[in-house]
Amino acid sequence: MSIGPLPEQVNYRKIAQEAGKLEGFIKLDQCERLAGSIIETSGEVQVKLSFRKARKHRFLVVGKADVVVKLECQNCLTPLDFNLQVDVRYFIVNDADVEIPEGEDSLVCEGEMIRPVDIIEDELILGLPMVARHSDGDCLESHIHINENSPVEGATHRPFAALAELKDKFKRS
Repeated sequence: MSIGPLPEQVNYRKIAQEAGKLEGFIKLDQCERLAGSIIETSGEVQVKLSFRKARKHRFLVVGKADVVVKLECQNCLTPLDFNLQVDVRYFIVNDADVEIPEGEDSLVCEGEMIRPVDIIEDELILGLPMVARHSDGDCLESHIHINENSPVEGATHRPFAALAELKDKFKRS
């Protein structure tokens, strides 16, 4: 069991044969696809993974990942810290055609080595909120742009009024 940084790659078959565990962290900047959805990539994802052998030449990995990511609040456009905690459960298979139990997810790995970041990154992306927002009342200020040249309240802009006039004009002629 490792408490420091997780290795870049691990032999999942060997760890599963021993019913082994990995515990440690992955640098957030190693999660390249997740990085496109967050503001800042400094930080570490705390990871706990357990590997074991399953039936029919399959291997199972179960675990958790926990990280605080910085997102942009869609109300006030300022950074917000979001505690992202996800559970991981995948069957690791050599071939996409291998049958797995219904309702279970799988990762296809063509060799014996797999990157721990590949195991957790999809779940982290799926764990992000659809719309990032501060809790009610926590937004600093609303960034509402007021156009000083806009018409006075009460005046209604009717973009098709000119077309209606043309239509009436053609009806009369």
